[in-house]
Amino acid sequence: MAEIKNRRRGPDTMTRSITTFSIFSWIIIIAALIFFQMTGRISGSYNTIRSTFFSFETGVMIAKALLFLNILLCIMGMFINMARNKRKTDRFRVSLIVSFIISLAGFILMVVFF
Repeated sequence: MAEIKNRRRGPDTMTRSITTFSIFSWIIIIAALIFFQMTGRISGSYNTIRSTFFSFETGVMIAKALLFLNILLCIMGMFINMARNKRKTDRFRVSLIVSFIISLAGFILMVVFF
C-alpha cells in the first residue's frame, strides 16, 4: 500500500481566527474589568484619595459596551468553530464558551444593578 503524504502545514485560517477570537475575548474582558475598576463612586475616604479617570456612569457604559462587543465576538467565534468541526480530532474551544458566559453574566449584572 502506498504511503499517504501528510500535506498539512499547520493551522489553517479558521483555526487561527478561532484562536484570535479567543485571545481578543479575554483581552476585552480584562479591559472591561479595568474600566469598571477605574471608575469609583466618591463615597469614602479611600475613593476621595484615589484619582478616578472617568465618571462612574461613563465607566459603566464603557464596560457594558465592551462586554456586549465580547458577547458578539464569542458568538462569531463559536459559529466559526462549529463550521470548523469536521474531523474527529477537531475540538470545540471551551475558552470561547467560558468567556461568553462571563461576559453575558457581567453584562446582565451591569444592566440590572447599574
